[in-house]
Amino acid sequence: MARTLPLPSLPGAGAKIISPKTADAMTHLSGITAFFVGSSLLDFQPLLFTLMFFINLGVVALNANRSGTLAFLNAFFLVGLAKYKSSKIWRIVTIIILIVLLAVIIKPEIFQPFISKIFSIFINNNERQGSKEYRLEWWTYLIKSTISDYFWTGRGFGFNLGAGTGFDPVGGGVVRSPHNGHITVLSRTGIPGFVLWLLIQLSWAGSILAKYLQCRRKGETKWAGIFLTLLAYWVASMTVTSFEVIIEGPTGGIWLWTMYGIGLAAMQIYKRYPQILEAEIDSGQ
Repeated sequence: MARTLPLPSLPGAGAKIISPKTADAMTHLSGITAFFVGSSLLDFQPLLFTLMFFINLGVVALNANRSGTLAFLNAFFLVGLAKYKSSKIWRIVTIIILIVLLAVIIKPEIFQPFISKIFSIFINNNERQGSKEYRLEWWTYLIKSTISDYFWTGRGFGFNLGAGTGFDPVGGGVVRSPHNGHITVLSRTGIPGFVLWLLIQLSWAGSILAKYLQCRRKGETKWAGIFLTLLAYWVASMTVTSFEVIIEGPTGGIWLWTMYGIGLAAMQIYKRYPQILEAEIDSGQ
């Protein structure tokens, strides 16, 4: 909302009181959407909550960059694929279609920036191609140089991956990350660290997916919704990580590892006390 409504700045600083990073915001909205659609823990759908959710989603989506847009689409596709029979998913799709049609009728050009961002992900776009090619060149250099010269230990966590490698798009060594968390891990920790990173992420995601499928087979919809929410949140986070600086900062890193810990806890609770959700609901009635 800070991009749409003018908000005051902090005294003595040029920073806005609320200044969201849209890619990170889209990641969190992906998790909220997954919980709203995929979880059956909410037995009610307050009209105010639904209205505010769509307003926030619309404002952030129209201002989102390519990585944030792709992250939300990936997470929504995963949830839609898993819950294609749910009335919630079709209700959301119907509302979105109606809003889009109404907006197109009233002001067609409002979606032009959003459409151009979508197209630039899959096809060459002269306005955005320069940034894409620069990143690909930077990533290629870091991968090749790490494999050939820094295989075992990487460059370490104090090295400036921008100015130190000759890629300094802004100047002054301000940009330290290649805007790809996976390549950052590879460059700073070497091949062993990168392999451990992949094992940590893929083993966690694989375990969550296995639990979701197990719960789905048993008809345990509440637990299935929890694991689906975690998986969709992870997909969105990893998508943005591939194009943005998110896990290196608090707005992404804190929530990534919080999600990781919640996933581990959820798997242990489900293993020992699978009936706990039903018990809590029964005791509250």
